[in-house]
Amino acid sequence: MRMATGPSRGRVHRLGDARYGNIYLASDAEFAVFLYSYFLPNVTHIAAQVDCEPAATQKIALEMGVAHPRDQRGKPWTISTDLVVTQTIDGHAVREAINVKHALFDTSSSRFRALCSVEAAYHHERGASWRLCISKGLNTHWARNLSWLYPTADDFYRRGVSESDVVAQDKFLHALSHFHYANTIRDLCRHLTSASRLEPGMAVRAYRSLLATRQIWTNLNIFDLMEARPLDVQRNRYLR
Repeated sequence: MRMATGPSRGRVHRLGDARYGNIYLASDAEFAVFLYSYFLPNVTHIAAQVDCEPAATQKIALEMGVAHPRDQRGKPWTISTDLVVTQTIDGHAVREAINVKHALFDTSSSRFRALCSVEAAYHHERGASWRLCISKGLNTHWARNLSWLYPTADDFYRRGVSESDVVAQDKFLHALSHFHYANTIRDLCRHLTSASRLEPGMAVRAYRSLLATRQIWTNLNIFDLMEARPLDVQRNRYLR
């Protein structure tokens, strides 16, 4: 049997990610942290529900004087870590184990903290850092916006960009610099579709794809990315 160091809240998310394979996220809280990590430019791998070796965690628990989790028959449970994120920093692969808990979860429990100590020690012994991440799930603007961008980013890594997408993106970037009368991205896309004879939806797709691949950026802490002001959308000069 497997257990996390504390129950999860919210919907389960099962992803067939183009880069990282099958990803199982037990809650919206975990999904939000996954999304945040996914869009960091130096992240090279994300693993979810990573099992700790039972023999190792039992040994650590014994040394710490912590009762290792067991089922009713006395069989040890396998402690699992919600996410293990690998980043490249200064040319070196750096792993971080993350235990995710919803903002409403009571982290003050002595039992919970003891299990966290076991989990942290396990990962420290294997050269990874560990942290507890408190997440509000999809109850923030930035998390919902990243959720909107994620399918487009995954599609990019799965299929690449078509010629028609490149044309639409170039037209969108040109409009971003020249359509100064547009108050929102929604207005800009509407004007661009009319002026350039793009197929309906292509301007929005271009905007979404450019954001998802970090070729442009804007404030994610707004309710609707389509309501962003064109003046607040900037090109990433390091990419194109």
